[in-house]
Amino acid sequence: MFSVAKRILENIDACGAQSIKIETPDERAVLAILLYKLILVDGRIRDSELWLFRDMVQSKLGVLEDELEHFEEFVVGHVSQSREVIPFRDQVQRMSMTKRMALLSMMREISICDHEFHELEINLVMQTAELLGVRLTG
Repeated sequence: MFSVAKRILENIDACGAQSIKIETPDERAVLAILLYKLILVDGRIRDSELWLFRDMVQSKLGVLEDELEHFEEFVVGHVSQSREVIPFRDQVQRMSMTKRMALLSMMREISICDHEFHELEINLVMQTAELLGVRLTG
């Protein structure tokens, strides 16, 4: 309860007018945040991961090229402030099974695009699959 009140107070500017801050990003941002967290989980950001992330954001999440820089800044900013391993659990669990499978497919692609199999990446993909109620095979 205190955290809700604190957020409301933080959203009120000096003039007393309330600014609106998005607490829960749209579905595209949620998916991108999960993908970016996967890139960061092993402590190294590789060019191949970033290239694939940007390609997926455009081709699979529908972010236009002229929006890409702003969108990526939002995602990176949110990830740097987030403490949760898997943010937006409720929102992700409400996604259709098709979107859940697409998310896991994108996560798998990112986790192997650098040709390294890092345990932390694999664990995050498995935790996400478990959270989504999806059994991974192969």
